[in-house]
Amino acid sequence: MSHRPPTLASILVALSLNVFSSCGTIFINKYLFQVQKFKFGTTLTVLHFFFSHLMTQILKGRLFEPSSSLTILKILPLSIAFCGYVVFNNLSLAFSSISFYQTTKLLCTPTILGIEYFAYKKSTHRAVVLSLLPVLLGVFVTVFTDLDANMVGTFFAALSIAANSVYTVFGKVKQNELNANPMQLLHLQSIVSGVMLVC
Repeated sequence: MSHRPPTLASILVALSLNVFSSCGTIFINKYLFQVQKFKFGTTLTVLHFFFSHLMTQILKGRLFEPSSSLTILKILPLSIAFCGYVVFNNLSLAFSSISFYQTTKLLCTPTILGIEYFAYKKSTHRAVVLSLLPVLLGVFVTVFTDLDANMVGTFFAALSIAANSVYTVFGKVKQNELNANPMQLLHLQSIVSGVMLVC
């Protein structure tokens, strides 16, 4: 399967689709939690996992080839991190306002950099670190001035940030270790994660 470099138009379409689907998922989940009083966050997470697997199944052969070297055992640690990432995100969203939820997610970047530095001795350019200072200040101001902020939402936001950051770093490590691309990993880990949550 030959790969051509992406065009600017295809990059813009992909980025727009990513933003639209991410924001849409957040608003729909919040609607389900607050307006419809849907109290089954784990069920929602399982549906997300199975839908992700279904979509990668549809795209298989068109956008990526499944990896024959990936096994459930090799993908299990990544699936566990994936479960924590999505479950804690949903719980954070269920107990927080959308603005609080979105703002606290900005803490993932410095957390990822910290994990990479302490666990893998990967240094980051000083300019990048300094650029995070306004972000940290903005998160601090938002968290302490948000009228909807509460201890439960903050607790789940902290777990969400930790799980999201570990998943991101671990995902990069697994891609290199298993010589797999993100779609190949998602194809297997989404169904493994969904089954793990059902059991």
